[in-house]
Amino acid sequence: MGALRAAGLATELEFQIPGQSTWASLQTVCAMDYLSSFNLIDIMGFMTAAFAVVLALPLMLSRDRSQARPFLAGFILIQGCLALWGVLTWSPVLSIATRDLLSPFEHVPSIVLLGLQGPMLLWYSYGISGKPVRPSWFDKTIIGMFVLLPAPIAWLASSQGIWSFIVCGSLGWLISIVYAIRALRQVYDHNREIRQRYSNIDERKLLWLGYLAFGFIGVWCMALSAGVVGIFNEELAGTIGMLSTFPVAILVCCMAVLGMSRGVRVMDRQETKAFRHTANGSTTYFNPEMIEKLDHLMSSVKLHQDPDLHLDGLADSMGISSRSLSALINGHYKQNFYDFVNEYRVRDAQRQLKDPELKSKAIQRIFEDAGFNSKSTFNTFFKKVTGRTPSEYRKTAYSEFDVHLGGSAQ
Repeated sequence: MGALRAAGLATELEFQIPGQSTWASLQTVCAMDYLSSFNLIDIMGFMTAAFAVVLALPLMLSRDRSQARPFLAGFILIQGCLALWGVLTWSPVLSIATRDLLSPFEHVPSIVLLGLQGPMLLWYSYGISGKPVRPSWFDKTIIGMFVLLPAPIAWLASSQGIWSFIVCGSLGWLISIVYAIRALRQVYDHNREIRQRYSNIDERKLLWLGYLAFGFIGVWCMALSAGVVGIFNEELAGTIGMLSTFPVAILVCCMAVLGMSRGVRVMDRQETKAFRHTANGSTTYFNPEMIEKLDHLMSSVKLHQDPDLHLDGLADSMGISSRSLSALINGHYKQNFYDFVNEYRVRDAQRQLKDPELKSKAIQRIFEDAGFNSKSTFNTFFKKVTGRTPSEYRKTAYSEFDVHLGGSAQ
């Protein structure tokens, strides 16, 4: 039957493509027919793999030797390899050849990669937030299991066919989700800790990484559900699996671009450890002279107007350790460093907004002079403290001032 179809194609081609030999024309149409057999999922898989290689290379070749970049590059490459291997093992065009060549081990590479992607994401979250990357015994056990066991399991369970892959794959997706949740927790801890040391945190927040981790959790939950549903309904599982492949390319691109462009200044490990101790400490006595000196530096010297003011710099100005200053702010003022400094900035902005001589001064100039470097942060804090927006506050202050002048004139 195949020979008859080839002969028919050859006869047709001689008529349609004059100037070409029958064999050359047959090769052309067969190639076109072969490429047209790839579906949208296959194309997305190839695109994701290509994006991953292109985006990971700058990270691997960069002169920046921060501990976070290798893990970011590794995570991105794993996503690309998973996408490519998915095409090789599930594409109607390539899966038969892959199975013939590698059976019963055709799914082993994807199982190994599933065991590595979760730890890579967690370690990247550690690295970018300044936490030392030290694999725990749990991490080593998980990686060892997924690297060493899939091949023997595939060989021993070869008679079970796809079932061994469904079980191992579902376990891999589940472990990946657990690691992504741990990465989210690390992002949350980092965003909370920087409030204890910095007065402006916009450049140090890792909200973008949290959003991307949520995205990967969603994709991995869909992949996990596809494996479970596949036990009962292969068609529905295929639909879920197809839907889970499309967001990966977008998430990979966003993670690479944001990881390279949004560098984060992180805390020194020793300082982080000291701050954690004082933040949870139980010190109840604070030197009144230190409280008075701190208030003088903030109210009179106006150190809060420095947009880059941080805990260490303020501690140096007071002549005490950052640990002691953190304990003073947490214990006496019942605030973290971020809220403490920005409250002084709001008071400074209030003073400027109700000053008649500064009526023509733009609100942006006011919040910048007060020490804020973000309009959204300023508006949020101002409304939190005063209950009004800056514009409303200025308008009310001038109205009260006019009423006061009118009463004085009478």
